[in-house]
Amino acid sequence: MRKLVACFLAVLMLLISPLTSLAESGEKAVASCVACHGVKGNSQAPIFPKLAGQNKKYLSKQLYDYQLNNRKNPTMQGMAAALSEKDIEAIASYYAAQTIQQIAPPAADDEDDDEESEADSPINHAEQIKMGEMLYTSGNLETQVPACGACHAPDARGNSLAGFPALRSQHVTYLVSTLKQYREGERQNDAAAMMRKTAKRMSSEEINAVSAYLADLK
Repeated sequence: MRKLVACFLAVLMLLISPLTSLAESGEKAVASCVACHGVKGNSQAPIFPKLAGQNKKYLSKQLYDYQLNNRKNPTMQGMAAALSEKDIEAIASYYAAQTIQQIAPPAADDEDDDEESEADSPINHAEQIKMGEMLYTSGNLETQVPACGACHAPDARGNSLAGFPALRSQHVTYLVSTLKQYREGERQNDAAAMMRKTAKRMSSEEINAVSAYLADLK
């Protein structure tokens, strides 16, 4: 009986060991990411995306896209350049295992210039959230904007098999910026230009609304 227990424990340790090793390597690999993306992937600065809870396939693709110059960002391209496949695996696995936290958006600055204030919606917050929910769940038939939930899941937790990112509880500032980058063609690493085609049909008000709705999801 003792031999059987000892054998079972030995097998269990063999199974746990790679997972522990991967978690430890992940913590080491993300050490340089913390300054922007926060502790355990929950960034405090709204311009930097939260990575906690994001699916592994999406995270891996972004890092490879930075390496291959398919996604442009001087800082991230520099950070990703030296990463090995093992590093990318460890980083993506680490962040995918974390839990995203909702962080209150910063108070609006009355001294923002006109360009920055474009992100502010003329409708009140409750109306904006309602409009964003409608866009996310049903799209806009008139302008042929598809429902975001069709790819990103009804609960906005993404589709890990397809590599479509989770969007819930993400910073509103980052979401608005990303959608506008797609709309202007500044970001081009979306499969079959799906996001570029969608964002081009969206008004700034719609972008702000759906971003606010997603940031508000807990």
